[in-house]
Amino acid sequence: MDAEFWGAVIPAGKTLRVDVASDEEYIHVSQVALGASIKDARARTTLTLAIADDAEASGVREGRRHTLCTLTPGQCEQVGLDVVLDASFVLRADGANDVHVSGWRQTNEGIDEEEEARVMEELAMEMSDDELDSDDDEDEDEDEGSDESDDDDESESESKSEEASDDEGDDDDISSSESDSQEEFITGDVDLNNLPDDDELFGDDSDDDKAFDEAFGDDGESESESEPESDE
Repeated sequence: MDAEFWGAVIPAGKTLRVDVASDEEYIHVSQVALGASIKDARARTTLTLAIADDAEASGVREGRRHTLCTLTPGQCEQVGLDVVLDASFVLRADGANDVHVSGWRQTNEGIDEEEEARVMEELAMEMSDDELDSDDDEDEDEDEGSDESDDDDESESESKSEEASDDEGDDDDISSSESDSQEEFITGDVDLNNLPDDDELFGDDSDDDKAFDEAFGDDGESESESEPESDE
């Protein structure tokens, strides 16, 4: 590929068309600056770019314009660019000062089939390496996610074990409390020598029973008095 310096001056308020043979060459715009002669030290000048093919296809005069930079004397008089164009384009300087653009023009002549194949092979290898790196990153992310999941499972299992242990401890405390209560009931202070006898428990009738017997004349004394004497 052959490369050569390229430069142009766009007069203030004017446009400049640059023709580029598509598929045969391209132009790299690398720098924009104000000239040595400044017409208006306080005026701003804006450089815009439009692709000529866009104008022809869309019907818009000079195509859709894109601002590349704005230059102001004493503040910003030079700007570096990295614009590569493989189609004809139009530059315009809107302002009071001329604008100088520079870069290089490079042709595609001299590229043989072997060199083209080598370039394509290098590009393919770079793309393959990028894909491998991307796959490795995805595998690492999956491994990290799996490790985090295992840690969460272990933490959950430990938490359940601790809860089960706490429940068993509570059951043991309840059983121990019930056993102590039963032991206190069984081993309470009892006077074995002062227990009630059978007559006290079962001998006397209650007041209600006595009242019932008196009402119907069923007490033991009346029965014994009403019995007739036997003839002897």
